[in-house]
Amino acid sequence: MSKTTTTTGTVTATTAQGSQASSNTLLGTLRLHFVKRDVMLATPPFILALVVVVTIVIALVVQRVGGDPSSAEWAEGSRNNGGVVWSLAGFVTYLGVQSVGTTFPFALALGVTRRNFTIGTLLAHLSQAVYLTVLGSALLWLEKITDHWFVGAYAFDSHILGSGDPGVFAITVLLGSWALLSIGGAFGAVWVRFGKRGPLFVGISVALILALLLLILAPSLGSIFRNFQMWWLVVLAIGAAIISAIGEYGALRSASVR
Repeated sequence: MSKTTTTTGTVTATTAQGSQASSNTLLGTLRLHFVKRDVMLATPPFILALVVVVTIVIALVVQRVGGDPSSAEWAEGSRNNGGVVWSLAGFVTYLGVQSVGTTFPFALALGVTRRNFTIGTLLAHLSQAVYLTVLGSALLWLEKITDHWFVGAYAFDSHILGSGDPGVFAITVLLGSWALLSIGGAFGAVWVRFGKRGPLFVGISVALILALLLLILAPSLGSIFRNFQMWWLVVLAIGAAIISAIGEYGALRSASVR
């Protein structure tokens, strides 16, 4: 009886230690991604600040040639500005690529399993998306209380980001950036596994699938846009992040560190 109890206790302790080690590994992977603080934390504010400066300059130029920032037409036209999205999207996707392409070899050297690296990377992407959301939401609030940077410059209060609605803005930035980071991570994993031709092949395949899907949905696109619901974006973004993480793990399972 004593031997059985001892054996059971040993198994329980081993299981607990294994669970604790797995947890620590996930947290270690999460911290590993944020070692490059200048890229992960300092660069996004710089990009967003630059977008604000450029938007203000453009607004001032338009005013000099007769634009009226107090008119409804000005507000409507200015809200078509997608500068924040286009400026940040490429950088965010790059972050996703390098989060696997440059970090995976170090993670393996530290003893992180491929499964835990994938999960830890997904959590790191979500953490980065939360950071971007908080940063963007703060700038949206500042833009609104300053009456659009005192000159009628619409950088964050745009149609593509919810037309100034804080809730829609937060959901769009959070899920959009998380999806882009995860997609970038999947392409980084494909590069690690197959080399430079891997991302090219995957990119062409995805483009062809999207083109075929667009062709099928073309007759219904008008109705889809008119009846668009926010939860569609939620499902699409979460689905893209999860599918990308699965693809990342599939590529990394047989990847060798070069």
